[in-house]
Amino acid sequence: MKKILPMMGLMALLFVPMAVAQEWSAEQQEVWKVVQWTWDADDDTDWCEAVCHANVTAWDNNYPAPRNRETIQKWWKRNAEKSKTLEATVTPVSIVVEGNVGVAHYYYSVMSEDMDGKRETEHGRYTDVLVKENDKWVYITWSGGEIDDD
Repeated sequence: MKKILPMMGLMALLFVPMAVAQEWSAEQQEVWKVVQWTWDADDDTDWCEAVCHANVTAWDNNYPAPRNRETIQKWWKRNAEKSKTLEATVTPVSIVVEGNVGVAHYYYSVMSEDMDGKRETEHGRYTDVLVKENDKWVYITWSGGEIDDD
């Protein structure tokens, strides 16, 4: 029992920072709400029109180069024809808001199914940068994608 108590105390100390990290300010929560909505909007092929700045450029790991809003939308629609997201989970790691700029670092897990019924699970991370324009948070850029298992 004497060995268990110090171990339990150490474990508690390790988990306290994780609990504190989840106490976001109102501005951080606003940014995170947009990020979560984006991942929940899988069936909405026009999502980028709603939450992307007109000058957005984004570079996912699987893109050969950064894409603008028009290209993001075009490819999103094509991919939606090939597969469907069954489940998506996003977990914030860090959210920083300074003035009208918000940066969210997070992990994600996605289970999708293609038209043949084949399921695939993907895990990755992103850094999203949003700007507040006319009282609305919109994406100006993001970068990230699947984490290589190698």
